[in-house]
Amino acid sequence: MKRLIILLIVLIGYGSFFPFAYVPHSPSWSDAAQLAWWPSRVGFGDAVGNVLLFTPLGLALGARARNIGFFLLAFIAVSVFAALIQYVQFWFPSRVPSLSDIVFNAVGGALGLALGAAAFAAGDDAAERGQAASRARMWVPLTLILLWVIYRWFPLVPTLDWQNVKNALKPLLIDRTWSITRTAHDAVAWLMWFRLCRYAFRDWGNTALWVGLSFMIVAAGPFFVRNTVSLNNVMGVVIAALIAPFVARGKSSLGWLIGGSGLVLLAWIALPFDFGLPPAPFAWVPMSGFLTGDLATNTAALIEKVFLFGAWVYLALYRGAPAVVVALAVFCGLFAAEWVQKWSPDRSPEITDSLIGVIAVAILSPMLSGNFTKRERRKENSHQKQSVTV
Repeated sequence: MKRLIILLIVLIGYGSFFPFAYVPHSPSWSDAAQLAWWPSRVGFGDAVGNVLLFTPLGLALGARARNIGFFLLAFIAVSVFAALIQYVQFWFPSRVPSLSDIVFNAVGGALGLALGAAAFAAGDDAAERGQAASRARMWVPLTLILLWVIYRWFPLVPTLDWQNVKNALKPLLIDRTWSITRTAHDAVAWLMWFRLCRYAFRDWGNTALWVGLSFMIVAAGPFFVRNTVSLNNVMGVVIAALIAPFVARGKSSLGWLIGGSGLVLLAWIALPFDFGLPPAPFAWVPMSGFLTGDLATNTAALIEKVFLFGAWVYLALYRGAPAVVVALAVFCGLFAAEWVQKWSPDRSPEITDSLIGVIAVAILSPMLSGNFTKRERRKENSHQKQSVTV
């Protein structure tokens, strides 16, 4: 968990100072005045992006919460860190320091802390009931489950506006277009989501419950601002619902799910391509596309990829695949798919996807070894001995 927190701090710094155009700057009281002044206009995408930027850090800290004192101390630390990031941006003129960024970063940190503390409490309850599931093993699938729901409802602003609902349903009812890769993408995403639900909620629920919940999540999409429901979305969840009973449980079905979803995701990234086109440049600077385009759109795409790659890595490690093998498969597969994008129209090939996959392996591999971590096995054995003694 400490490595994850350090990694998140590094990633936040990377995104906050990109493209690293350092210019000497003399501190002055005007800097403090600028940071104390709320901007006249705050972009919607900027607000959402700044909240989500600090939510993972808050989640990681919240998972270590022991009491309300730790929670408050962590929130103060996150807020100070957010303010420090904004102040240092005065030395990077390409970035614009703002009080609103500090506030939204703090809100994201608080949201993550609350979710992390809730997962910690759930882990304690599970341990008290003598279950093998540890906190780490619980909060990882819970986080991935939540990420997919966030992506489906992004930007998480509910509305009852009838015009918004009609606009959201136009791709399904009027402007219908169908893509086999996008439909397959949604289907495998839901299938992985069903499997994660089974791991996260072992005490209750079954496949039918998760399938029903998936239909509700898709149906609720039009009631969120700037959200849409397409024919691909509907067909994807229907196909997943039909296949779910065959891959809901069992080691062999998990293997088929891992292999099939991996192939589908690589095809989704690489297609369509035309080697007759002049090759586009490959971006070797991580996150260059995300940090230079529309923040709201790029944030949604990043959440989608973190879920997809993180879920695939989690399932592969959970089944017992060696971390080195998973890391090589993820890096080489995603790199090849991104490289093919050099000949894809309207695509931006870059190294970011490969790095997301490798980072997911680095974070999850210490927590998972086969079905249980070594630490979990020791705790389970210790618990069984104590039960025999009693």
